[in-house]
Amino acid sequence: MVELEILIARDQQGDEAAWAPLARLRVDDRHVEVEGDQTVIDFRLPLVSLRTGTQVRFEDDHEEWARSLPTAFRAGDVIVRVLHDDNPIRESELRAAQVERHQVRLRERLGQHVS
Repeated sequence: MVELEILIARDQQGDEAAWAPLARLRVDDRHVEVEGDQTVIDFRLPLVSLRTGTQVRFEDDHEEWARSLPTAFRAGDVIVRVLHDDNPIRESELRAAQVERHQVRLRERLGQHVS
């Protein structure tokens, strides 16, 4: 079973945002439950599985799709928080962790030199 909460930034107080729940999603092999604003969750959206690095669709694997849902929200004003996961992805299983990273140096930006 995977349980997620989708939150939206409502007010900013100082340097921190106050978060308000938009929706809660509970998924297991046989049951799907959405509380709150159901329009924020698009079950037709293919996602990249954090465990395998391949595309996963909701109809193929409900729980793995839900587990990968946090990657679908890239705007800073909406986030997904995992509340419970019966089969969490260990850091060693994260496909993103195995990608070779290269440092990028900006040489010029808007006429200014960056070193």
